[in-house]
Amino acid sequence: MVPWLGWMVTLGWIVGVMNIFNFLDGIDGFAGLQSVIAGLALGWVLAPGSVASMIGLAAAGGSLGFLFFNWHPARVFMGDVGSLFLGFLFAALPLAAPRDAVGPAVFVAGMALWFLLADGVFTLVRRLVRRERVWQAHRSHLYQRLVQSGCSHARVAVVVMTAGAVVAAIAAWVTRAGNSMGQWAALVVAVGGFVVYSGVVWAKERATPNVQRPTSKSAPEG
Repeated sequence: MVPWLGWMVTLGWIVGVMNIFNFLDGIDGFAGLQSVIAGLALGWVLAPGSVASMIGLAAAGGSLGFLFFNWHPARVFMGDVGSLFLGFLFAALPLAAPRDAVGPAVFVAGMALWFLLADGVFTLVRRLVRRERVWQAHRSHLYQRLVQSGCSHARVAVVVMTAGAVVAAIAAWVTRAGNSMGQWAALVVAVGGFVVYSGVVWAKERATPNVQRPTSKSAPEG
């Protein structure tokens, strides 16, 4: 890859993860649980004892402590500063790996953040197809639609992030083992899990009478 293209891809990865992480900090405990999962996965897969590994584990520990105050009903909130910082951290940590390990580390980061990243991209594409103004605040992410359909903050956070933890654990395990076929299997599991997730949201909305359908004008949150 030519240097300038590599820099563009890297910048796009970091900015994209930062913004999607910020968008997905919309219900109590959701982003906090995601931070624990991503921090543990990166702390495990990066070189043991390295600065990057220790930072990942520290982020997981700090996020776990934060959850005691951010669980529904939350008394403390992450806010834009916290979510943007954590998004930057989880995007940048894999890039601190040795040159030949950057690719596998980025793969683990992507899998550890899978349900957030997939939700963010899916929702953006969906809104573009529907010709909505994507720069306007909205409440049409999958996790928000589940809450609007009657699921509690805690239930959505636990169920979605349990699935996320399974995907992250599989990805980290096969990556540490150097199993490239296992990485493909982890990706298949992740994609299948997201298809099931979106299907559950679709079914829940149709089973819930008078649920407010998400549009760019339905709520002030992004």
